[in-house]
Amino acid sequence: MNNKAILPAILSGLLYGTGWLYPNTVFCAFSSWAGTIFFITALLNAPTRSKIYWASFIAGILTNGIGFYWMVGTIQVFGGYSAFPAWLIYILFILATSIQYLVAVFLYRNIPSTFIDKLYLRATIAWVVSEFITFKLFPWQLGHSQLAFTHLVQIADIGGVYLISFLVFWCCETLVMSLKKCSFLSLLAPITLICSLGYGQIQINHYEKEILSLPQQDVALVQANLPIELYKQNTELFHFISKQVASQHEENKRKGNLLFIWPESSIMEFVFDKIGRANLDLRLPQKSKNNAFLLGALTAERTPEKIIRYNSAMSIFADGNIPIPYHKRILLPYGEYIPLAETFPSLKKLNPLAAEAFDSGDSAIVFNYNMVNTAGTPYSLKVSPLICYEEVLSELTRESALAGAEVLVSLSNDVWFGETVAPVQHHQLAAFRAIENRRFLLRSTKTGFSANVNPLGITTDSIKPFINDYTVTTISPLSDVTIYTKIGDSPFLILSVGIIFLILLNFLRNRRRD
Repeated sequence: MNNKAILPAILSGLLYGTGWLYPNTVFCAFSSWAGTIFFITALLNAPTRSKIYWASFIAGILTNGIGFYWMVGTIQVFGGYSAFPAWLIYILFILATSIQYLVAVFLYRNIPSTFIDKLYLRATIAWVVSEFITFKLFPWQLGHSQLAFTHLVQIADIGGVYLISFLVFWCCETLVMSLKKCSFLSLLAPITLICSLGYGQIQINHYEKEILSLPQQDVALVQANLPIELYKQNTELFHFISKQVASQHEENKRKGNLLFIWPESSIMEFVFDKIGRANLDLRLPQKSKNNAFLLGALTAERTPEKIIRYNSAMSIFADGNIPIPYHKRILLPYGEYIPLAETFPSLKKLNPLAAEAFDSGDSAIVFNYNMVNTAGTPYSLKVSPLICYEEVLSELTRESALAGAEVLVSLSNDVWFGETVAPVQHHQLAAFRAIENRRFLLRSTKTGFSANVNPLGITTDSIKPFINDYTVTTISPLSDVTIYTKIGDSPFLILSVGIIFLILLNFLRNRRRD
């Protein structure tokens, strides 16, 4: 294979993959710019069609193989597999995820020649459409790598992560192409970048002032780091830490009450999902100093046909009342259900907890808490929960914001990741939900990374992973409806449909000529 193609492809994969090992850092952001430049160089230098595909696929394998090294251990713990099948699944995952690179090359080679070539947009459009139309279990996009560049990522409230991917790739493509042939159109990408940074500064100034002008609410994120098999002691530890926090809060004579956040499955013994009152089950936090709770619990209800089980977020109001919980909508295979278990019952032995599949919820829920803020003023706080994987899916947080949520809360387990970089990677993906919808995002996990992300995507308070700890942080209720909240990724859906239509139309035209 021509070294002019393979070497840039290898460098691209190494830079992309290594960047993911340092999430939410300037190194991650810069390495992705450099990786993009080398990837475009590989596209331009490959001498034949097959060599372009091979070069890009190598870049994809290196990117995903390095960035998601931790998956082998996660598959073993989460799915109950031994080392050999775990490695096999990992390899298949890497190969499947790297298909996006092949799709990008296919689009790059087959988009009809139009004005997009003059604007240096061919590779950019091919890349962003490939990001949009290919499935990824962990939806890492190029735009996610830029979180450390606070000014740049503010455009996510207009076009989400895909818009950031578009801008980064466009600037890199313009740079590479301008080295060969420069024109006044080469100025469009850098001018757009400068305007985006200016927009970012405007949004930073706006929300820094708005947050200071709004009422503040104290929130206690509780992290009890114990092995999953010690689930009873885990719940006891959550109770113990929370009582300490409540007493300290009172001793400090802080005005207002606390909203306690416990992570996913803090209570792993099933609770009746329509229990109504906290005092009817002593495993639940009891009314204490007028504080409120939002916690993860396994819940169940009995019907004439069967027992329905849920992975839920349960709200306990300050008066002890409990509304109908939020039930997780996106269930993960092998942890919450086992594919083909009904056909092959022996598969249930892989994970006894998931042997009887969980049922999924069907909509977002907004809990309306009657709270007292740090100024001592009673008010209503509207909070919407998400559970684990759901926080990486922008559509679900949009639904919550449109339903009236003023604060977003993500409850996650993350114990499956072990002591790896994965919890921080998970946090980096989730942080964009705060920017897209201009809400505070509270993340509570059993092992970490537990944190408070403000509407600018900045992590203001956090708890280090793999320790027992808590943090009392402050949030403010926000009700802004952003452009992205209103329209989501629809512009990129239209772009993708349009590009595929043009390619298909061009193919039919060429076939008629032949």
